[in-house]
Amino acid sequence: MKDLLDIDEPVKNDHKRYMLISDPHFSRSDVNLLDIVSKVHKYGKEYECDELIIGGDISKNVKEASELILEDVFNGFKIVKGNHDQWDAEDLYQEIRNNSPDCKNVFIGKKLSWEAGKYRDIQMSLSHKPQEFKIRASTTETPYDFIDDIILYGHSHAPFDRAMGEGSIVIGMGSVFTNYHVPYKDNHKIAKRSFQMLEIGEDVSLEHYDFDRNLLIEKSVYRRNGKGFENCFKEIYQDLLEESVTGEVLSYA
Repeated sequence: MKDLLDIDEPVKNDHKRYMLISDPHFSRSDVNLLDIVSKVHKYGKEYECDELIIGGDISKNVKEASELILEDVFNGFKIVKGNHDQWDAEDLYQEIRNNSPDCKNVFIGKKLSWEAGKYRDIQMSLSHKPQEFKIRASTTETPYDFIDDIILYGHSHAPFDRAMGEGSIVIGMGSVFTNYHVPYKDNHKIAKRSFQMLEIGEDVSLEHYDFDRNLLIEKSVYRRNGKGFENCFKEIYQDLLEESVTGEVLSYA
């Protein structure tokens, strides 16, 4: 398995759609594995996703972690290991191959980087912890400039996107187990559990959904500005939710 992925065909694609999930914590006794897997299956089909991206902290059990690989829905999978995941990447890869021998484009590691369909040479990176990219939650500013155009991370259980550095798009993937500690200082409301749809085309679009009710909570659109990206649209649909955020803001998210 490679850290830098170069796996797509050399032709430029019109667009590519990813389903983003993170931190399922299947090892938690109050989380129903089948419920999460069935929703990932349903939403992946409904939104015609090309690939599933999993941001880590899946399960202590390697067999349970492999349940998310649904080859009849997604064409590819990118998975990073979280701090609660006790399996080795090689063991999970082998388990997936045993269960789904025909499944292509399964990549697992601590940190992955790849080009997104060669469309406009956008490069993406995925890691479980934001600290891997030296990202802090309490501000949209950073002293670091990133090589990647789009950075994805889990760990924080906080769905939070923004442009950072010299115009990189940074996306906290939230959690399909529970969301908490969101780094907003107003009365911003989020879903108890959430997933996101990332579409790369002429613009980069991110839609944040309630994982239980499949309701659109927030939508952002980023447009290339010179070498980087800037946010040109963001709308929060707060009237769909009933409960506000509770808990302290994390130093990292």
